[in-house]
Amino acid sequence: MDTRTLQGWVAAGALPPQHLEQALELAAARPDRMRTLRFLDRLLLIAAVLCACSAVVFFFAYNWDAMGRLHKLALAQVVLALPLLMLLKYPLQHWLAQSALFASSLLLGAWLALIGQTYQTGADAFELFLLWAVLLVPWAVLARSYAIGVLTVVLFNLAALLACRTFTQFPADLRFALMFGINLLFWLPVARLAWAGDSQIWQLGNVLLVAVLLVISTGWSLFGTYEIGGQLLPWVGSLVWLAWMGLLWVLYAWRSFQRPVLVLWLLVVPVWCAGRLEGWLGHGDVALLLLLLAGVTLTVALGGYYWLKPKGAAHE
Repeated sequence: MDTRTLQGWVAAGALPPQHLEQALELAAARPDRMRTLRFLDRLLLIAAVLCACSAVVFFFAYNWDAMGRLHKLALAQVVLALPLLMLLKYPLQHWLAQSALFASSLLLGAWLALIGQTYQTGADAFELFLLWAVLLVPWAVLARSYAIGVLTVVLFNLAALLACRTFTQFPADLRFALMFGINLLFWLPVARLAWAGDSQIWQLGNVLLVAVLLVISTGWSLFGTYEIGGQLLPWVGSLVWLAWMGLLWVLYAWRSFQRPVLVLWLLVVPVWCAGRLEGWLGHGDVALLLLLLAGVTLTVALGGYYWLKPKGAAHE
């Protein structure tokens, strides 16, 4: 039994708040010395992996003119394969093997950048991140690595963002749809896994992807408010935003009451209202605009507090 479970009992009213400290002691939910040392051990290992990969990148950058083309490629391949030797001793799911795989996944990007810089293929920047992400997909699936999975999602988003900045001739609707569609495809399996199990990692991933999709859909909806050119159908963004907000309400307010997602849901509402009001009223009457924004924000904040307040919770 962990701390989150006991706090959930307090929120549900099954455990009195004044007995929480005693329950934590009886359930041994507080981290002891061994768990603290294990956490610090893993944290230092992650820092060491990031520092080592950064050192490799800076080494090539500093000695770029001093090395020949073949020397660069040969050394990069050796450095890329070196962490994988850890798999000869440890099983794939061991945390040391997972760290070695993550180090190789980072160095893979440096190797691709080295090839592009050496041969000057003329490719756009988004193609590097896209190829890097595609090559990491089987690594993440076969190794079941959360770190590589997160890196893959970040790379796909970077590739899509750079592609949107490169192909400016396409309408803004298509560019927003690309960003929203990519993250929606990632969110569907993550949301299913977070719904089916109690893994904190999948729940955290679900919240982060929901936040990303809320940012994209809100920006898409407000983009047409300011009458910025480049949109085919300005109402599509608002329709997508309303559909996404409605889906989140059905899933996480009606079917299953989940406060982290609903907090994000409530935070987006005053932002969207502020953007709409500013777009409609303009800068003509600043006092009226600020008054309306304050009223909307206060109403959403108070309503959200009473909605999300744990049932039976008492003030100290």
